[in-house]
Amino acid sequence: MLLACSPLTLMSFHPPRAMHPGSGAGSAESEKSSVQRLQSTPAEIVRSQLTRLAKALYITCQYVDTSFNEERQRAKQAALLRTKEGAEQEHLDTLARREIIQRKKEAASSALAQKEKEEATRKRIRCSTSPRSRDATPCRGAARA
Repeated sequence: MLLACSPLTLMSFHPPRAMHPGSGAGSAESEKSSVQRLQSTPAEIVRSQLTRLAKALYITCQYVDTSFNEERQRAKQAALLRTKEGAEQEHLDTLARREIIQRKKEAASSALAQKEKEEATRKRIRCSTSPRSRDATPCRGAARA
């Protein structure tokens, strides 16, 4: 800040936190921290003011218009009911999927057991019908002579 004492003399007075080169002009620096942050832009200021105005009008509507609250409560109850119905349906679908998965596991398990049984039967048939020589290794599970 410049003060004019006389027409020819100008004195310079710098209050604490005065602007000087390198002072971070245009920033809001607090006394406690040295981190600089930019000041809000006019658009941000207007946006925050509109938000506060909307909140104030909403609260005013709640106090002034009782049908506003009633309608809000009805909409909330309807949404909760839809959610509950959706959750019940989802639960039933999950149970059905579990049942299908269980049946598929059982089918795969029985198919594997059947395949192993058939393979063992084929090995037994092959061992009993093939001639054994002295150099040949005995079939698995067959008694050695």
